[in-house]
Amino acid sequence: MAALGKLFISYSSKDTKIAERIEKRLNDLDTPCFRDKTDLKIGDSWNDELARMIEQSRGVILLWSQHAADSHNVRNEISFSLGNNIPIYPVSLDGTLLTGFLSNYHAIQHRSVDETVEEILRQLEIAPPPISKIDLIKRTLNRHKKRIRLVAAVCLLILGAIVLIDWPEPDQVFVESGPYPSGPSRESIYLDSFYMDTFPVTNAQYHDFLQATNHQPPPDWNSELVLKTNPDHPVVNVSFKDADAYAAWAGKKLPTFYEWEKTCRGPEGFSYPWGNTWIQGICNTRESGYGITNPVGFFKENASPYGCMDMIGNVWEWTTTLDSTKKDWVLIVGSAFNQSQTVSRCFEARAVPKTLKMNNIGFRCISKNSIN
Repeated sequence: MAALGKLFISYSSKDTKIAERIEKRLNDLDTPCFRDKTDLKIGDSWNDELARMIEQSRGVILLWSQHAADSHNVRNEISFSLGNNIPIYPVSLDGTLLTGFLSNYHAIQHRSVDETVEEILRQLEIAPPPISKIDLIKRTLNRHKKRIRLVAAVCLLILGAIVLIDWPEPDQVFVESGPYPSGPSRESIYLDSFYMDTFPVTNAQYHDFLQATNHQPPPDWNSELVLKTNPDHPVVNVSFKDADAYAAWAGKKLPTFYEWEKTCRGPEGFSYPWGNTWIQGICNTRESGYGITNPVGFFKENASPYGCMDMIGNVWEWTTTLDSTKKDWVLIVGSAFNQSQTVSRCFEARAVPKTLKMNNIGFRCISKNSIN
C-alpha cells in the first residue's frame, strides 16, 4: 500500500492505549502518523510542536470519547485543525455522540483496530479536498449579494464570456439609514447609515495594532504562539479602553448598542441573525459544546441580514452605550462560547465595568465611511 502522508492522531490521554494500537496498525500499512507522546522531544515547546505536526499533516484522526469531549487539549487541536483547513476524521470509541459543530461530521464507529484503520484509509481515499474558511464564509453571503452575482454571471454568458470571478468577503457591510424595531418591545429607533465590520477583530489584526503602537498586550499574550495557532480567532482579554484604542488606530470607533443591534437583527427585527427561531449548532454558544473560541466566520449560517458574521456566540462585544445605573459600566452584546441560548438574542445585553478583561469578551468596529 502506498504511503498516504502523515496523519495526526488527536486523543485524550485516557485513550492512549487505543491510540497506540491504531498508530501501530497505520504504520504497518505504510501510513505514518504524528502523535504527541512519540514525536515530542525533551525541550520541545508543547504548543509549538503540536501546531507544527498538525500543520504538516494531511488529516487529523480524532479519537472521540467522553474523555476527549472533556479534554482541553483535544479541543485546542480541533480548533487549530479547523483554523488551518486540515480535514478531520472522527472515530467514535465509546458511542459518545459528536456535539456542536462536530455533529455535522460522519463518525467511524470503532469496533476493532483493523476495522477502524480500514475505514480510515477508505475515507482518506475518497475524501474530497477540505472546504476553505473563505469558501464557507462566501456561502453565507446574503440573498442580495447572491442576486448580484447571478445577474453578473448571466450578463457575462450573454456576452459570450466565461469568466471566473473571485468575490472576497468585504471587511465591512453597509447598514442603511432608517428605523428598525429595537428591544423585546420592538420600539422603533431611527439610525443614520454606517459601515459595520463583518467580523470581530482577530488576534492577527490586534497584533498589527500592538506592533504599531506599543499598546499594552492582553494578559498572557504570546504573539508568536497566537499568530501560529489562532490568528483568525477573535481577540479576547481586552478592556473597553483597549478596544477603543484599537478602533481609533484603525480610523473607526466602537458601535453603540443600537447600531450593533440593528446590524444583528436587520430591518425586520429578527430575534437572531438568521430569523426568529433558535437553530441548534449554527453558532458558538454553550449548546455547541465547543468550549473555546473558534475562527471568525466558521459557522456559515450565522450571518445577519446585512452579512455580518458571529454576531451571536463566540465572544461578547463591547459597545459605547453606558449602563443607566452604574458609572463607568457599559453594555456588551452578542453572547459567547460559554453562554447559553437564553442570553443569545440580538437585543440581549449585559452591563460590565469598562476595565473588565475576560476570555470571552472581544469587539468589532464601525465607521461612517467604508474602509474596505
